[in-house]
Amino acid sequence: MKFGALILLALASGTRMSTLVEDVYSVGPGRTRYLDIAMPAEPVRVLCTFEVESPAAAPIRAQLIGDDGTIVAQTQATSHGGLSSRPPRAGRYRLVLDNRSNKQAVRVALYVRLVYGEGPMAPVSRADPRKGQILVLCSMAFFGVLALYAGARIKRNLDRKS
Repeated sequence: MKFGALILLALASGTRMSTLVEDVYSVGPGRTRYLDIAMPAEPVRVLCTFEVESPAAAPIRAQLIGDDGTIVAQTQATSHGGLSSRPPRAGRYRLVLDNRSNKQAVRVALYVRLVYGEGPMAPVSRADPRKGQILVLCSMAFFGVLALYAGARIKRNLDRKS
């Protein structure tokens, strides 16, 4: 019953996902490889994940670049990672796989998806520190009571056997 309700909520939310790329690419030594992505007018989030298949642990960088050359999102040079970005406006963007730091070719498994209809992100707010302290103290008290109870049961069982 709960699963059905979750499915209905997911369908009612209006978000949908489309896969643009799910393939392995080869990027030459000291080179870049790029993919053009057309962003529609509606709100869309770009999800990109990559993993270097060979040679293992060779670092590359992924970048999402706008038409005007501005970097919208980028990763650190790593052998696996990803980025998630909501470009500020519709238009053409370019996803760049940067292998300029390596002296050998790499094979990269790349997954690029677009998520449509995502609502605006809620502002980030800090939790109340007092509530955090109360939560930690209650957790410690619960653990202490549980440990004392378990110790008493173990002691009682040992006293019975002897």
